[in-house]
Amino acid sequence: MTSVDTAPRKRAQQARSIATVEAIVDAAARVLVSTGYDRASTKRIAREAGISVGSLYQYFPTKEAVVARLLERHIAQVFALLERELATIGKADLPTAVRRGVTAFFQAQGADLALRRVFIEQVPRTGELDRAEDIERRAVALLRGYLASRRKDIARANLDLAAVVVVRTIAHLTYDALIDRAGVEQEAWVDEIVVLVLRYLTGS
Repeated sequence: MTSVDTAPRKRAQQARSIATVEAIVDAAARVLVSTGYDRASTKRIAREAGISVGSLYQYFPTKEAVVARLLERHIAQVFALLERELATIGKADLPTAVRRGVTAFFQAQGADLALRRVFIEQVPRTGELDRAEDIERRAVALLRGYLASRRKDIARANLDLAAVVVVRTIAHLTYDALIDRAGVEQEAWVDEIVVLVLRYLTGS
């Protein structure tokens, strides 16, 4: 497999350079959503950003490098939202914590959903572009800590595996629900996912 350069050409330091980089990344988001990953190009992104392609190449050597930077920013934004919401479950009982967790995932998945869909369904999983899994790994670590604090309520023997199962279940179901709700309200989805997760964790 051919290696693609996803590293930025240089890091912006001055305010003007930082603004240019942000304009490029913002433009990349709009281009990805409107045209898809395969049809996106450095020329399209530069035109959308209102700069020359040469100016873009001062900071990013390839389309993949721009997308990697956009993905990095998206991951940081989504996890910041998740972390803020999940931080409230620390002292909550298990049913309350699970409901807050499911709700937090709905909020995180819904943050710029169109762009998130492009990352999940279109962007190839190679090199720096494989970083979407960072959200899952960090969410699993947060949940693993909570499960350990509620050990007496948890029927699963392997808490590490249980945390992975719960996070992947919630992540996939909330994403699918937002993409295709099939006429079902979000709160109904939350209720059903909470029941599923609680029964898995407690064995009852």
